[in-house]
Amino acid sequence: MASFLDLSIPDLFRDARDLYTNARDDAEVFAILSAEPWSFTAADFDAGLALVDAVTEALKTEAREGREARQATTDYAGAVAAVETMYNAHRERLRDRFRRRDPEYGALGLAGETPDDREDLLKEAADFYARLAGEADLVAATRGLSAALITEAEALIEEARTAGSAQTKEGGDAQTARTAQQTAVAALRQHAGLTAKDAAAALADYPQLRERLGLLERS
Repeated sequence: MASFLDLSIPDLFRDARDLYTNARDDAEVFAILSAEPWSFTAADFDAGLALVDAVTEALKTEAREGREARQATTDYAGAVAAVETMYNAHRERLRDRFRRRDPEYGALGLAGETPDDREDLLKEAADFYARLAGEADLVAATRGLSAALITEAEALIEEARTAGSAQTKEGGDAQTARTAQQTAVAALRQHAGLTAKDAAAALADYPQLRERLGLLERS
């Protein structure tokens, strides 16, 4: 008899469903299992089938939430990349305009490399464009920059932050779905394992009936 604790999920589905369905619907088997001292009822097997269905739904939910989490990650990465491209272009435009010793170089944060961390990059870019928004004359005097581009960049940053929040939410939803799936599978394994052991004991003298439930020892 296979251990329900060790079966793969596809085998768990098949064997558990066969166990519960045949134990309930096979009149000869059910007559023995429902008699004293075993006292199984149809509701016991219906409960097991409900656990099978619960695992099915949990797996569907996990798969859907996983897809949504992966898409949210892709969307976030793309949104940050759009910000980074624009930020780097504007930053380089100003680094070409000013020398390191110029006060504007330090005031605009033009020294050093941009951060690798996405949240740090968005914060730095937001600070950069906030400073530029207050320097209308400088923006107007710099080719390749304009007030409209500053507004566009700030909108891209906001979109990226929204995408980051969505990624966090979808990642949490995916983890919740994964935990729910694991809980549902564990509940089915436990219930099916105990049911199989009790049914095998009740049918100890009836190997052909045990076989109908898939409870014969495998060589």
